[in-house]
Amino acid sequence: MAEHSVFPKKDCPIPQQTLLTTCSGFPTIAKDKKYSGVIALNFALILVCSLTATVSSISIRLFQQKLQKSLRHLYVFQFSYTLICAVVYLIMAEFRPLHGQNAWLLAIAFAACLSVCTIGTSEMYLHGPMSLSSVIVSCNILMPIVFGCVFYNETLKAVHIIGCLFLMATLILSGIGPKEEKKEIRPRWYLMVAMAFLGNGFGAVVLNAYGKLYVGAGNNAFLGISFLLSATVLFFYIFLAGGKKSEIKETYPPLFFLLIGISAAGCFGTNALLLHLTGTTPASILYPVYNGGSSVMVCAISCLVFREPMNRKKLLTVLLGVCAVVLLNL
Repeated sequence: MAEHSVFPKKDCPIPQQTLLTTCSGFPTIAKDKKYSGVIALNFALILVCSLTATVSSISIRLFQQKLQKSLRHLYVFQFSYTLICAVVYLIMAEFRPLHGQNAWLLAIAFAACLSVCTIGTSEMYLHGPMSLSSVIVSCNILMPIVFGCVFYNETLKAVHIIGCLFLMATLILSGIGPKEEKKEIRPRWYLMVAMAFLGNGFGAVVLNAYGKLYVGAGNNAFLGISFLLSATVLFFYIFLAGGKKSEIKETYPPLFFLLIGISAAGCFGTNALLLHLTGTTPASILYPVYNGGSSVMVCAISCLVFREPMNRKKLLTVLLGVCAVVLLNL
């Protein structure tokens, strides 16, 4: 199979004046009235992506609060839903291999990012304050934005920059706990936070690169191989880094498997949608709206589902998040 062309065909059904061509030659749809429905659909898909990511995050958090007995127990949980995602992606790809050296290199790179990010986020809260960790890791969205601007000539309007500032305020507020944490920062915390930050950031960059280069070709195979490689790393990491069992017996009730299924579904949908959207949406819009939507949804679900009180901080987080999403789509 030949490498997929990233240049628009001459008989492209979309008029050329409605296309914005990046330095790679890949077209993105401009705000033309005739194609406003496509833009609206992409925006809706980004919000769906935020929802699936929120569902996955909440299910993982429920496992940590209700069932987790040890760090090893958490890695078993993460390995399980990562493997499920890999199998489903590969089935949807009909177990077809990736074609081209670049595709394999990107798949391996994304698998490495997934593994590094998973390990970092699993351990950083054990060695330092949660609020500071969350805020630092949230700043990883700057990496795909810079990548898009530098390599794909994506531009940021003044209103988009303001939207990004609103988003950063949203992420900082969402990461601040109810009380100032006085947890001691251990040396290992710096390593774990760096792993979570770089794994998230470079993962988004690799996903964006594949989406721009192959434009929808072999998405399921790419994600399937990446998740399978990451699941393999997590499997061995269970025995290497998290090998010591807790003195408290690890249990596997029905809720354990239910939460694995929910986490797998959320993770599956999030990555599939993100990879699809990288081909039609600038990174400077996609990732801020995705992260802002996720922050707003976490606040909303915590109040509506978990009956947490809507205090001033959460209300301000929601308002800033909504403003950021609106500004980023002007």
